[in-house]
Amino acid sequence: MRLRWSVAGLMAALLLLGLIAGCGKGQPGAVAEKAQKITITDSYGRQVEVVSPPTRIVSLNPNVTEMLCILGAGERIIAVSEGQQFPPQVRGKETVGPTFTPSAEKIIALRPDAVFAYGPSGGPALKKEIAEQLEAAGIPLIYLDLYKPQTFSSDVRTLAKIVNQEKKAEDYLAVVDRYHQLIKERIGQLKPEAKVRVYLEGRTGDYVTYSKGSGGDERVTLAGGINVAANEPGKYPRVSPEWVLQKNPQVIVKEILKDKAPMGYGVTDTKKLEEIRAALMRRPGWDKLEAVKQGRVYLISTEISGSPRDIVLLCYYAKWFYPELFTDLDPQAVHRELLTKFYGVEPQGVWVYPEK
Repeated sequence: MRLRWSVAGLMAALLLLGLIAGCGKGQPGAVAEKAQKITITDSYGRQVEVVSPPTRIVSLNPNVTEMLCILGAGERIIAVSEGQQFPPQVRGKETVGPTFTPSAEKIIALRPDAVFAYGPSGGPALKKEIAEQLEAAGIPLIYLDLYKPQTFSSDVRTLAKIVNQEKKAEDYLAVVDRYHQLIKERIGQLKPEAKVRVYLEGRTGDYVTYSKGSGGDERVTLAGGINVAANEPGKYPRVSPEWVLQKNPQVIVKEILKDKAPMGYGVTDTKKLEEIRAALMRRPGWDKLEAVKQGRVYLISTEISGSPRDIVLLCYYAKWFYPELFTDLDPQAVHRELLTKFYGVEPQGVWVYPEK
């Protein structure tokens, strides 16, 4: 009888230890987390039933990947699309092909609980046949943007609900909202005639800009600038060199893709960025532009443009547009606060040029 109770006691102790070990920080499949099926509404109004919290996630959207890491769910990501390198913990994850044309077969073979992708409008999107294959296999496909300023908070809350991390989401959004309010209050004091004219050149090519209805236009407006291309036809119009000269912007911002020049997390060398900025300022006739005369020409990494760190971009914009209004705002410090507090990484990299 004694032996029987000793074995039973040993088994109970082992079970207890297993439960404790299973409750480790952010561990997928932790025993303490009871999975259940919930229905959420994604960025495009689709009702999707998904296991909450999922333990096996494929993220085709770098913004979702970044936000999952912020929410402490990065270890649940089993695969990403090609080129995803940030946050550092996603490096080495299995890849399933390009963001918009991944391998449906590879994704299905991984048996994910959820696949996150960019939505089907406003630019390139997941190919229809790929989406159909995933859904036919019974894999929940969730479209979450996490790059549009007007829907960012709701997208974050939807993702947080899925991974059962609402408290962490609210902590992050509280910091974001604090800086949003600071910028909003100060630019609210500006008279219309005091607002600066801004030319924002997009990531997809020379003289491609943003008009009303685009995220680029909204960001310029949120920071108090006047987007000189706001009334051009189409969301992403291509303008002429003569058009820019006629508009004579007071500030010029150029978005830079990492594959065009080294920029973003881990980058230290700014020589290429210096060359790009100098070439911009040497464009024919640009020496007559007010922005060039005053040296108010800036480069910004697409790693923070339209990402969960969009507030950092807005802080830079506000500082560049109205340095006299934001003498006490340090965008670099804001970025450092986010990276150290929510990402657990040191702010090593080049995200804007020049910094001052």
